[in-house]
Amino acid sequence: MHKMKNIFNTIIKFRYLLALLILILGVASDFNFSSIPAWEQYVPQINNATSKILGQTRYIRTDEWVVQTPMYMAQVMDKDHFPVYNKNIGLSGQNMILNYNAPTRDITVLSKPFNWGFLLLGKGYGLSWYWFSKLLLYLLLSYEMCFIITKGNKGISVLGSLWITFSPAVQWWFMQHIGDLVLYFEAIIVTYYYFLKNSNNTLRRILLAFAFALSCIGFALVLYPAVQVPLFYLGIIFMIVLFIDLKKDLILEKKDVLIIILSFAFIFFNLIHFYLISKDSIKILLNTTYPGKRVSVGGNLSFFALNTFLINVLLPFKNSTYLNNCEVSSFYNFLIPLIFCIPVLIKKKVKDLKLGIALIIFILFQAFYMLWGIPVFLSKITLFSYVTEQRLLAIYSLTSLYLSIWALNLLYKKRYFNFIFCAVISLITTIIYYFSIFYSPFKTYVSPKYYYIILLIFFVLSFLLLYGKKNYFIGLMAILVLISGITVNPLTKGVNSIYNNNLSKNIVSISKKSPNANWISIDDTNGTMGAFIYANGAKCLNGVNFYPDLAEWKLLDKTGSQNNIYNRYSHFSFSLTDKKTYFTLVAPDSTHVFINTKDIKKLKIKFILSKNNLDSYSDSSIKFSKIYSDKVNKYSIYKLIY
Repeated sequence: MHKMKNIFNTIIKFRYLLALLILILGVASDFNFSSIPAWEQYVPQINNATSKILGQTRYIRTDEWVVQTPMYMAQVMDKDHFPVYNKNIGLSGQNMILNYNAPTRDITVLSKPFNWGFLLLGKGYGLSWYWFSKLLLYLLLSYEMCFIITKGNKGISVLGSLWITFSPAVQWWFMQHIGDLVLYFEAIIVTYYYFLKNSNNTLRRILLAFAFALSCIGFALVLYPAVQVPLFYLGIIFMIVLFIDLKKDLILEKKDVLIIILSFAFIFFNLIHFYLISKDSIKILLNTTYPGKRVSVGGNLSFFALNTFLINVLLPFKNSTYLNNCEVSSFYNFLIPLIFCIPVLIKKKVKDLKLGIALIIFILFQAFYMLWGIPVFLSKITLFSYVTEQRLLAIYSLTSLYLSIWALNLLYKKRYFNFIFCAVISLITTIIYYFSIFYSPFKTYVSPKYYYIILLIFFVLSFLLLYGKKNYFIGLMAILVLISGITVNPLTKGVNSIYNNNLSKNIVSISKKSPNANWISIDDTNGTMGAFIYANGAKCLNGVNFYPDLAEWKLLDKTGSQNNIYNRYSHFSFSLTDKKTYFTLVAPDSTHVFINTKDIKKLKIKFILSKNNLDSYSDSSIKFSKIYSDKVNKYSIYKLIY
């Protein structure tokens, strides 16, 4: 046991060096955890090779392999190399700082360390850097976050590191808003805490202030208020409580005040710089039909949804029948048993309950908002008008996770509750969980026997938590979290899923000869192949618009009568028609454009990618000339001659 403890302490002591070693090995091996092997279903690799090494390709993660990864690749492939405005996406181009934080040659990239690999190492190694650096930063920051919450408990902090990093909510949304914002949030709190604590080390304070500034910039630039707003309030709670804890020993000299002023000046400089180069794009984004103009007041969430984490262990192995796997992913937590216990702890006058009480008050507010809602005026002044119930659910469960970590550290030190009390509360909790499952859409998701196993596991975990059996709780919880999280994303090698095929090579070749030519893909779901086109360095007018390319669509809709359809964040797809050009809304984030061949010239389209034969569309005003046909994937490239 003593030897194991020494090994554990050694790993903790050298955790940053160990993380650096893993990063080097991961990047050198060209590994990542992307689901880009999904592209092989559309465009098979040469010799039917596959980039997937291990695990399951997550086709449901289209936000990753259709949207974000191709946009990152488009930045690498662009002839201007990482421009702020990528002219290859849409007619007018897209602001790539807004576009899912894509890598850009701009000062704001300093706040996105997981993007540095693309600028330095290119496509494949850059993607490896992204996944490994972000995963390792999650582990390190979550450890520090829990170390702060527990005031130095290494064992619980290691559990917390795994618990947060491999939570289904993080793993299913790893490359998107939740994955980014939770990481930046923890970086802000960790750097804030250690800045206050390291009062005798000026150099360390300078570095921490700089890291704090970068974290704040990164947090702000994600531009997803549905998650940013509740995390902002959660951050204020942590900052106030931590300041109260540290104020007795806090020393602030003139040089420290100067460091603080300079760090905030750096934050404001970056944000003002971003605004000045992006204000036109931001204006368009804020005036979209979706999601820009929505005003949320809450009140539309069912009670069972608060406990969706109960099915999270099943998600890697069976697709959800209620919403998709990403939407129902959450953070494991033990809020319900702790709700019964906090009042007892207050009554017993247990010391140092500040953080726990503050967290549970915020949790109850979030629950009230989601279940019953608040008045419009209150929603607007608190900025919760930007917050939807489904997105708040993730932060509600994250807050409850932090509460659970705090409680685990408190309850193992002293036996506050007897065996009977713990058993009864755990049983009541399990009954509530039972109703959350069997009186909800989850009822038929899997066989009841699996639910009974899950209920038993959470009964045991609740009991172990309340009864203070820390080590048993850590062991069982770690197993549950790892099963739920490690199995989500596949192990993939390189980016050959996009580039190791003849279609890719031909698009690259043609686009080099005609770098300013406009492309579209037609008759493909959600314009998926449009993303493939710009990922290969060609200028494509469809695919994904983070904000609408109004200049492009108004060429087809001069009166603006269909503005409500295309004025949105959307996947855009095309089909040819002999009727008048029109737009249809397939889903809130999917628009299909039926374009008359006479209008093709308005968009100056030069090349079309299609699986269908387009020869019949040729007439006296336009000729569809097939210049490439792929026998493997059946795609053809047509050159348009006017």
